[in-house]
Amino acid sequence: MKHFKALILLIIVLALYMHSIDACTIFIASNGKSTFVGNNEDYVPGVNSYLWVRPAENNKYGYVFWGFEEMYPEGGMNEYGLFFDAAALPEKIAIVKDSSKPDYEGYLVEKILSSCYTVEEAVQLLQSFNLTWQEKAQIMVADKNGDYAVIHANYIIRKKDPLFVLTNYSLQNKATLSTNCWRRETAYELLNSKALTTGLIKEVLLETAQKASDNATVYSQVCDLRNGTIQVYQNHDFSISKEIKVKDILDNGKQDLTIKSLFPLSIADTLSVYLQDKTKEETIGYYKYLRENDKGSFNFSESELDRLGYELIDSSRISEAIAIFKLNWEYFPESDMVHASLANAYLVNKEYNNADQLYSITREMNPHNIYVGLFGGNDGEVTFRIRGLSGAKKIVLVGTFNNNDTQSDMFEKQGNDWVYKTKLPKGEYTYKLYVDDMYWMEDPDNKLHKNQGEWWDSLLIVR
Repeated sequence: MKHFKALILLIIVLALYMHSIDACTIFIASNGKSTFVGNNEDYVPGVNSYLWVRPAENNKYGYVFWGFEEMYPEGGMNEYGLFFDAAALPEKIAIVKDSSKPDYEGYLVEKILSSCYTVEEAVQLLQSFNLTWQEKAQIMVADKNGDYAVIHANYIIRKKDPLFVLTNYSLQNKATLSTNCWRRETAYELLNSKALTTGLIKEVLLETAQKASDNATVYSQVCDLRNGTIQVYQNHDFSISKEIKVKDILDNGKQDLTIKSLFPLSIADTLSVYLQDKTKEETIGYYKYLRENDKGSFNFSESELDRLGYELIDSSRISEAIAIFKLNWEYFPESDMVHASLANAYLVNKEYNNADQLYSITREMNPHNIYVGLFGGNDGEVTFRIRGLSGAKKIVLVGTFNNNDTQSDMFEKQGNDWVYKTKLPKGEYTYKLYVDDMYWMEDPDNKLHKNQGEWWDSLLIVR
């Protein structure tokens, strides 16, 4: 019976994994003076994303759109503040055609941006066709006046409230509407709690961003529809952004840009390539040379080397990871994150004394650093601490230490965190979070994980 349950769990995890790579969070907030739209695009980390710029021509409006493939753009905005973004559905909804309408053989969103000024115009256009390409997605269309609609080939949902959040569920399926989506509920909770500003939209994006190894927020936007600006972020890093003024970028002519080209060069990506045929010592020397001679081309933030270090751990290149984390420590000696990451690398490398010394320092710098609870405890005591997920109703810890039980080990809400404390035998374990009896997640703050073939699990080492 136990093996049967484990098999069922495996099937469920795999099914959810297959759906999760299409996730996103889209929302609109309007108060009569300002209209903002926020979007997190969640997909496979590391995939290239693009910005396509199409100026006005031949009686068509100018517009900017974005995504992974030009034929299937994920979102866009035109020069008059009309916005769209698509949210994938977990399952296809068979299209019911109207024999009195022609089929539109293609993705209609570019036609919307190039010919429509308002949501009302977009809806009228969409209603004149059978949307043959739209059985597995809903499109949110919004304009600068705060109007919006959510569109599937079979139905159109019009504006009811000044705030609306769309994630990956059908608006015509009563079963999914009644279930809890932590991203949706988190967004509503925040949007209803504070005055409407660009800072609030950014906060909502940060709190609903995903960070899994196989499904993470690749890019995000804060779109000010009245002022015609787009604030772009990448890789769920909200410390650095690029502002685009739609009319200004359209004035520069037709362009196809990678989103990463809008930002300083990633020193992590640069060193990752350099390490392919250079030693760690040569790579460290190259980093220092670039840092000393940089004219603002590179992003030298502590998160860059931190990300590279964990990528090296994932590739079982532990000695190189230790060298990279030490380099980060040299430049950011006041950071508890940097200390904890170096400690984690020592832990994986079984250098326990070095690891424990650094966990002790980390605890003094920040007692709430999650790695202090996970790996810095004594006698098998472990504290799991999840930051955020304020919209979740229930989080269960599921791992190899509890036979993948989805009901027993529940987190407790403590302030802004979810906490679960336990005592475990020495050993190496893997685990996941089971959120609201529906969603599987890696621990979003634990960057140590283990590849399980079709997905990744978070890694726990108890001594």
